[in-house]
Amino acid sequence: MTDPSQQGRLRVHPQERFALEEQRIDLREAARRLRAEASAVPRGHKEVVLYRHGPATIALFHFEAGAGLKSHRAKGVVSVQPVEGRIVVATPRGKQELLPGALLVLAPDVSHDVQAVDESVVLVSICSE
Repeated sequence: MTDPSQQGRLRVHPQERFALEEQRIDLREAARRLRAEASAVPRGHKEVVLYRHGPATIALFHFEAGAGLKSHRAKGVVSVQPVEGRIVVATPRGKQELLPGALLVLAPDVSHDVQAVDESVVLVSICSE
């Protein structure tokens, strides 16, 4: 892969990142790199798309304690899996606290927001229809 600093980018271009037919991703290393990236928003969140192909997207989020995402919807099935920390996901059915080892799956078009109780790393997969 090309060194992202050579192109003035934080990361390798998606065209190269997603070109492989098979990828093994070290989530701990991906989280370490994400934490180390500069952030334009203090006490916010950062994200990196780890893989995208057709209708499937897999992203890793890093949240500072207290940070979150406002209410939004996805056109596909969403899975939310904390890797580190503790988050609360609010849906029309209520709030769910998620810790590492938990998995929340949302049907397409379910409104949800995310709040990090602690500094957290979260794996999110979206499969659009």
